[in-house]
Amino acid sequence: MYLVWDMATIRTLRKLANLTQKELAEKIGVSKQHVSSWERGQFNPSPSSVRMLCRALSCKHEELEFNLPNAIDAETVINLLEKNGNEADARIDELEQQVETGSSLLPNMVTLMQESEERIDSQQQRIHALETILKQHGLGDFIP
Repeated sequence: MYLVWDMATIRTLRKLANLTQKELAEKIGVSKQHVSSWERGQFNPSPSSVRMLCRALSCKHEELEFNLPNAIDAETVINLLEKNGNEADARIDELEQQVETGSSLLPNMVTLMQESEERIDSQQQRIHALETILKQHGLGDFIP
């Protein structure tokens, strides 16, 4: 069951604690705008903010919540669940396709890595040969 926060209770408890919105915000480590938006019902506090609110307002978690009103019927809930389920299925299909695409790209990437390593080895051999030539001509002091 989803919970809806009773914002009027936050305002009431804040006033009973003789706190301004700013003071309450400072106590729980959020902005004054957060407290204001919670009290106006624009946004819901996060679970961690609810815990801090309870500590700051000396109240129990249960005093700040109530269940969904009966206005939302079972059909609406089922429709929401089906919609979310369909979206989740589509996302799973998308991720599976990405995995398949990634799997087909993997051998190509391995080949590219091997070719790069071969080029690096070849360049290191050339550098070593150049260092040897410089040393043979008495210019080894110039090698970093």
